[in-house]
Amino acid sequence: MTSGACCRVAETDPTQKIPTNLIVNELSKGKVERKALLQIKESINYPNGSALPSWVGKNCCEWRRVTCDPSSSYVKTIDLKEQRNASFGKWSPNATIFSQFKNLVEIDLSNNMIQMNGSHMLQAFCGMEFLEILIIDHNSLEGVLPACLGNMPSLRVLGLAKNLFTGEIPSFFSNLSSVQEIDVGSNRFEGVVSFSMFSKLHHLNALILSGNKRLEVETEPLTWDPLMFQLSSLHLAKCNLNKHHGNKIPSFISTQFDLVELDLSDNSLKGRIPTWMFYNVSKSLGLKNNMLSGQFLQHSADFFSTLEVLDISDNNVHGSLPDNFGELFPFLTLINMSKNSLQGNIPPSFGEMFSLELLDLSNNYLTGEIPPNLTAMGELKYLMLSNNSLGGEMLPRDCNLTELELLQVDNNHFTGAIPACLSNSLDLEYLDIRSNHLSGNLSSWLPIFPEMKVLLLGRNSFRGHIPKQLCQMQKLQFLDISNGSLSGNIPSCLNKITSWKNLSLSSNGTALGVVISPFKSAGIKIRVVFTTKHITYMFEGAPLALMIGIDMSSNSLTGNIPFEMGDLREVRSLNLSNNLLTGPLPAFFQKLVNLETLDLSHNKLNGTIPREFLQMTSLNTFSVAFNNLSGKIPYDRQFWTFNETSFIGNRYLCGKPLERNCSSENQTQYHNEEEEEYRLIDKPLFFYMIVAVSYILGFWIVIVPLIFNRKWRQTYFKVVDVHANFCFEKLSMFWCH
Repeated sequence: MTSGACCRVAETDPTQKIPTNLIVNELSKGKVERKALLQIKESINYPNGSALPSWVGKNCCEWRRVTCDPSSSYVKTIDLKEQRNASFGKWSPNATIFSQFKNLVEIDLSNNMIQMNGSHMLQAFCGMEFLEILIIDHNSLEGVLPACLGNMPSLRVLGLAKNLFTGEIPSFFSNLSSVQEIDVGSNRFEGVVSFSMFSKLHHLNALILSGNKRLEVETEPLTWDPLMFQLSSLHLAKCNLNKHHGNKIPSFISTQFDLVELDLSDNSLKGRIPTWMFYNVSKSLGLKNNMLSGQFLQHSADFFSTLEVLDISDNNVHGSLPDNFGELFPFLTLINMSKNSLQGNIPPSFGEMFSLELLDLSNNYLTGEIPPNLTAMGELKYLMLSNNSLGGEMLPRDCNLTELELLQVDNNHFTGAIPACLSNSLDLEYLDIRSNHLSGNLSSWLPIFPEMKVLLLGRNSFRGHIPKQLCQMQKLQFLDISNGSLSGNIPSCLNKITSWKNLSLSSNGTALGVVISPFKSAGIKIRVVFTTKHITYMFEGAPLALMIGIDMSSNSLTGNIPFEMGDLREVRSLNLSNNLLTGPLPAFFQKLVNLETLDLSHNKLNGTIPREFLQMTSLNTFSVAFNNLSGKIPYDRQFWTFNETSFIGNRYLCGKPLERNCSSENQTQYHNEEEEEYRLIDKPLFFYMIVAVSYILGFWIVIVPLIFNRKWRQTYFKVVDVHANFCFEKLSMFWCH
């Protein structure tokens, strides 16, 4: 007989006699499972979702995400991963529904926004003697783990990561004799765990405890046989590892010869990085954010590794890197050695790693130039060399970086122009070359990068006008061209940049601030350092995806602020300070409703502060200091929060928060001053002053030469005598008549 467990009609052999009650019992069980599945569907879709559209019809074994046992037709697996739509909020299913599947072997409920008592829900699965895979990670389950989990003899995979479970790691884990994978990372477990708890689990090959910040995992002293199992994946990041035993690297790992992934990050581990780690770990090694020191691979003559991911960032590893680095690690895809104390040159052998996609050597003490063969690799996508002492050309002239997406070489000593070969990197999204000694005409060099989102060129010596090519970079979020020698007008075409007008119309909203997908396991994230509100911030995650900033400060820009900038509604930070801009303050800025920071200080702007500025309701940092503004400050709404430093240096501004009152006399003073200057010449005092000055100057112009030149003096007196005799004769004749 084949039972119709999911409401299929039972097929029977008429030649055989089967008890009627058995057939009815089998059909009854099938109806129960089908009914339970429909209840789950209804619960997921509440209040009006559209999940699981294939769950219709009488035969539930034909529904998608459901499989049945071919012999009994009972439900065997249920895959409900990512079925709850986030727009419907949290999901709190009736846990008893799941207990109806007595023959269940596998269930996946991950990423469904489940919010409820986790202990109550897990108890629904404890009685399933055939259950092998139980995954409920990436939810919001709370409470402690129920003891009944230790009574599941068939359980092979337990996935409870990224929930809100509390309490201690239960000792009954040691009873799971068949378990192969345990993932309880990123919860709120606490207390001290002795690693010997897992020594009896001979089938265990993957253990993840990472991300439980209050948990303390102790592996020392080694009182158990570490050869009882061979792990392939061990994640103990952020577990206060061996806190009571000198923060030493667990010694038992040296006996684990099948490790594919090992993550011991964020544990304050001390000592040198042992060479055997590179032998034992075949794919991914994470040791970031510890206190490891010493030279990297001091003895490496006969060494060879198959590692693909290496992250030793944020430690105190010092000294030079081995010249044959590329020969030792030929298969590396990701290298992160940032935030250490590495010295010397970048080994040219880095160019021998033909699979290398990400190289981060930032925040070290490296010197010399970038090796030419490093930039000749077509596979390199992310190159981060910030905050070193590298010099020479920014990139070798014959670079071939056609796959490049991110380049950070800021805060070095690079000179010369930006190499033309960079124009071939059409996938470039992030370029930071700030604080170097680069020069050249920016407008003649800058190509159009169609994918560009972060363009940071400030604190160099670029000259020329602001490139109009910027207007064709539709996805741009951050622009920094500050502290240079740029001149000319601000381009009026900036309103053609789609992301500055409407972020939702550009595709960059999810490209920044998220983990770089190929290296998610290594935790590599995009970060942008940008100055706004007079403070330097590091943007990452969601704030980065939403932030749009423009910094054109400290150049020699002239002309009026183009009215087209009033269309940049998504901009949150705009800095045009320390330029030579003229004209009135643009009233069209009233449309910048998302603007939080506006700095127009140290220019030659004139006129009054428009009351339309009050419509920028998000504005919390504002400065028009040191311009030629006049009139009354519109001290209302958000302007109440600005102090006098936002307005100082404008002689004819008045009203709060300045101490200069707006009396009728000083309100008209500025407008009448020029007229007063012209009328001054008509006043009697001005006339007599001119006469007196002319008399004095004329007197000394005549007398001084006569004093110092005898010949001039004799001639002068002769002329005077002649004119005096002539006048005397005329007077005598007049009086005689």
